[in-house]
Amino acid sequence: MLARGISASALLSLIGIGLQFLVQLIIARGLGVQEFGLYSYVMSWISLLMLLAVLGSDSVFLRFIPEYIAAQRWSLLRGLLQVGSRLVMAASLMIAAIGLTVVWFSMAPGTRQDAFIVGLMLLPFLSLNLLRQATLRAFKHVVMARSPELLIQPSLLGVLFILIWKVMPVGEPIAAHALILLGIALLVALIVGGLFVRHVIPVEVNLAAADYRTESWIDMSLPMMLSAAFFVIAAEVDKIMVGMMVGDSEVGLYAMASRIAVLVLFGLQSVNVIAAPMIAEYHTSKSPGEFQNLVRKLTLIIFLITVPAFMSVLLFGEAVLTLLGDEFTRAYPALLILACGQLVNAATGPVGFLLTMTGHHHTSLRIITFTLIMSILLNLPAIYYFEVNGAAGATAFSIALRNVLSWWQVRKLLGINAAIFSNFTK
Repeated sequence: MLARGISASALLSLIGIGLQFLVQLIIARGLGVQEFGLYSYVMSWISLLMLLAVLGSDSVFLRFIPEYIAAQRWSLLRGLLQVGSRLVMAASLMIAAIGLTVVWFSMAPGTRQDAFIVGLMLLPFLSLNLLRQATLRAFKHVVMARSPELLIQPSLLGVLFILIWKVMPVGEPIAAHALILLGIALLVALIVGGLFVRHVIPVEVNLAAADYRTESWIDMSLPMMLSAAFFVIAAEVDKIMVGMMVGDSEVGLYAMASRIAVLVLFGLQSVNVIAAPMIAEYHTSKSPGEFQNLVRKLTLIIFLITVPAFMSVLLFGEAVLTLLGDEFTRAYPALLILACGQLVNAATGPVGFLLTMTGHHHTSLRIITFTLIMSILLNLPAIYYFEVNGAAGATAFSIALRNVLSWWQVRKLLGINAAIFSNFTK
């Protein structure tokens, strides 16, 4: 079952991540380095706001839905689904409205203001899509969970962008155009994902009267929201700081280096999709030895996929950047540095979920908070003196530090060794 689930997830990830990457190359080529930088800068801000809008509900879904299904507590499951959806919708609309007000009154009219206005209007779609993914993952429908995000959304976005850019040219495309097309693709993905959710929810849930444990769900969601928010801030703060300290063109270079470097995490991302509910299940119902064996297998699979991905980035990364234009080749040193940081991330295994899915989300939050502060403090002088390469060095170090600290806490609190070398020691 583990091998079959990971194989399906890996195949879908391989196709989807390749498709997403191809679409990003098309958009970067069409927009040019400056407008692509603005597009990436806006999406970094929207990613941060999305985590505030989701309120940690996606992690709560992954934590409680498998438990409620196993116990056949259909009333609680229905209540959780209702409360989560309503809170996320209300929060995303409120945050978008506040953001639009700030942008309207604080930014001068122009392409930057237009891009932020469109980006903020995408917030409800992005937030509900994230919650829909968590719901389907919790029900262990990995393909249904990820196919709208990895297949439908990028395919539609790529086709629409090519139509605007090449077939029906309306002048030079700008960041706001790309964000509008992304909104259309997100809406279609949300509709399809909603149909998938309706298909997998058991009939008993629809027949049950909703029971609410809102206080306990919120108590758990708040630290998980902070943990997830800080995690995303750690992933996006480097781009935001580059944009604030250097400019849109440098953000475009750095964002492309980050996107290529993330390909190293293909194995970790593929395994993590099915790992979260399995970790929660094994922690509560299996012996420590069985739990360690599961983690050892997960980490080995992650690393066996990661090594060839890492080598591919090293060997072909510069050639890919050249396809986008000579101006993008300046990002190659940053790409190499970031890829090394992501290699450490993969080598430590699914340590983030091992903490959050076993009730140690407060520990995860402390680690992420500490390494986020370190990242900001390191990025300030690094970007000032070394610009894009400095941001890459500070970020890679922070990624490595966060994962090593998480591995150490997993070993201490759970007695589980999640690192790759656990496969070669007794």
